[in-house]
Amino acid sequence: MKSKTSNTQGHPCFECEGGILLPVREPFTTHTSEGLEITIPEMPMERCNVCGDTVLSGEATAYVNDYLDRAVSRLSREELQSFLDQYQLTQREAEQILGLGEKMIGRWLKGPFQVSASISNYIRVLMADPGAFEILKARKWAADRTKIAS
Repeated sequence: MKSKTSNTQGHPCFECEGGILLPVREPFTTHTSEGLEITIPEMPMERCNVCGDTVLSGEATAYVNDYLDRAVSRLSREELQSFLDQYQLTQREAEQILGLGEKMIGRWLKGPFQVSASISNYIRVLMADPGAFEILKARKWAADRTKIAS
């Protein structure tokens, strides 16, 4: 498949230092953290006109992450922020309630880490069912175990 190349002036190639990186849009295949192979159509990249090296810009990396989030139903940064806003939680409070490691929510909100599909489903259930969130927050099952042990 032939790529579409723009006439826009490019940047010097980092690899061969003799060519120019020019914008192209073509299919790009990558793998998710779950091991799925996904091909992104019309992926914006830059390719050297001499050595053929391909580079993904920061913008292209964000494009890949957003595409993969949708493809595997991962929670977007906006949805994660909506969860925090819905329950008026700080990142630290949310981490404690969800049983996550320290600074994990910040890593998901700012990148480069992504929320797994399973945690995405977990948070979506909590967003859809405030009662489930309250049960998790109160840890009622822990109190029930204490009564049994007494």
